[in-house]
Amino acid sequence: MYRRTTFEPFIAEDDYVVMRARGQGRAKSGRPYNNTYCIVAQVSDGRIHAMTDYVDTELITSALFS
Repeated sequence: MYRRTTFEPFIAEDDYVVMRARGQGRAKSGRPYNNTYCIVAQVSDGRIHAMTDYVDTELITSALFS
């Protein structure tokens, strides 16, 4: 699968970092796969302790498994 990811500015406050990204690509089937991500990470002592990724899972299913 071809893919390019572009990150937007990160936002950080206290122990949290919020990252937005846009992914563009094509699945092996040739279908387009263009998704937007929001990742929230909890960081302390220079390490990631928890991470939640918000993404359109239906888009993943339709682009990669249909």
